[in-house]
Amino acid sequence: MKSASVLLVAVLCVALAQPASGQEARLKDFWAACRSGDVAKVREFLDSGMDANARFDAGMTPLLAAVSRGQLDTVKLLISRGARTNLRDETFRLTPLGVAALFGAVDIANFLLAHSTDDLDVVLISGVRYGVLPLAEAGLRGNPPAPLLTRALLVAKRHPKPNPDIIAMLERADAQPPPTLSPEQLQRFLGRYEDSTKLELEVILRDGKLIGTGGAGFEEFFEQELVPLAPDLLLLSSDPNTAFQFSGSGAQFETAKILVASTARPLQRIGGRR
Repeated sequence: MKSASVLLVAVLCVALAQPASGQEARLKDFWAACRSGDVAKVREFLDSGMDANARFDAGMTPLLAAVSRGQLDTVKLLISRGARTNLRDETFRLTPLGVAALFGAVDIANFLLAHSTDDLDVVLISGVRYGVLPLAEAGLRGNPPAPLLTRALLVAKRHPKPNPDIIAMLERADAQPPPTLSPEQLQRFLGRYEDSTKLELEVILRDGKLIGTGGAGFEEFFEQELVPLAPDLLLLSSDPNTAFQFSGSGAQFETAKILVASTARPLQRIGGRR
């Protein structure tokens, strides 16, 4: 499956590919200038009356476009001209700060932290993921709940180069390791799940580990490990911003939700385990 950041790039590209005319074409050119970091052209558009908070396809704003491409100077200009930092895209429901953290744009994230307190959950996980202590510290200012602290600690300890300062900081914040699940608890996850767009997830057990595969319009999981965070929550090993929340009262779960950053998509069980 594509990670949240790859999917957001796809949304941006699709938006630019849409046919446009008249005012739509002008807006498209403005949006493209924000993405490319053409500060002079962005200023020209703003001086001519272009709205710094104009919406494009998928609810993208000029500020979100600039952030997604790492254009710090354009970000600064847009905010100085009234761009709002609390507007979210329609796909992942992320603010510019959340997008900057997700993409690992540390300089932009640090700048935006002075203007926004939104999406600090994404800031925390991204700070841990990229090994950037100041971002992780900023994420803690959002008073993260216990499950999010557990996720952050797991990601920190599984990092290819664990940062002892980040781990120590999370432990001081009372982050607890995830529980060790029994064989019976692991069995509850097994099966195939699908959503209304035919996004499919299959969970299998191999050598004592849960493995996820998926398809239907998305890249394959390539048999990625799904790491238990709780008796009903699995983390996608390659992307700590993506998890699966399961529910059901029987011997096996009946439904699941894919949680990508701030967005949840429901999945329905469609078959037994193979």
